Amino acid sequence: MPLYAKPSKELVIDLINEANPQLPFPLTKDTVSVALPVKLPDTPGKIQNASVDVVPRAPSGYTNKMTLQYRRINLASLFRGVEVRVDVYTSRGTGIAPIRLSDILSALNKKYGLSLAYEDIQDAWFPTANANAVPGKRSSRQVLRMHPQSYAYVGEVTVLWVQGLQNVADMVKQTSLDGRLYPGGNVFDETHKYVANLDTFSLDMTEHSAAMNALQAGSVIGSGNTTVLANQQAVIDLINQLTGKTFLRDVAGEYGLATCTVQRYTLPAVAVPEANASFNRLVTFTFPTAHPWGVGKLYLHYNV
Repeated sequence: MPLYAKPSKELVIDLINEANPQLPFPLTKDTVSVALPVKLPDTPGKIQNASVDVVPRAPSGYTNKMTLQYRRINLASLFRGVEVRVDVYTSRGTGIAPIRLSDILSALNKKYGLSLAYEDIQDAWFPTANANAVPGKRSSRQVLRMHPQSYAYVGEVTVLWVQGLQNVADMVKQTSLDGRLYPGGNVFDETHKYVANLDTFSLDMTEHSAAMNALQAGSVIGSGNTTVLANQQAVIDLINQLTGKTFLRDVAGEYGLATCTVQRYTLPAVAVPEANASFNRLVTFTFPTAHPWGVGKLYLHYNV
């Protein structure tokens, strides 16, 4: 639980309620107006260092103004013996001031259980010079001074800023996604090419492993010597037999596989994380970007 979880003004109101448990109606930020605090002179033996005027609002159950004296939290005392450090990312380059005090407030509050707001502080840039406090990381020190009219805080403390990791939430602005990107794009109009990915994905080509191994990895469908072309045709004939399709070796038009690239993988393989893990070999026929009819890949899984 944070040490001081509420905004500065509400901390003062809570202090009033705590010191006056007999109140029939506890004060809230909605039932009273709190004027700006006034610094009290230092008096030996007296801990109060500020005063405020509190005016009830209707219908709070109270009337008239009252002046209260209280002690604001001194940052120097609160952080005595503690190095105040925050790790926050900035995109500002070296050679210029990296970040402002107001930019690190959220991280400082979260780390140390505070609720400092912009109104509580005197904002300033961290110096350009690298403090070299953390090897290999950009860092800088700045004095965090409280504003004279902060309701709950006084004093100052030195803060060490260190370049932090970039927050992914700050980079990914579009969080409502359309789903996986289909080969050729997600707009399926009359111009979208044929997506081949699922045509053969479910096939088990283990029975035809000899024909699969005979394919030349790196070859292009429709190109090569007589043996290469014959081996390509043999596998295409098997695909047509098993799928009922009419894929063609030597054309690039409808159902044409010409210019597709043949690749073979030993599974699992980083290059094809989508491959079926039930098999230890995979051959793919990949359509080139400029193919006039198809996009994606034909997947041919088998075991050896």
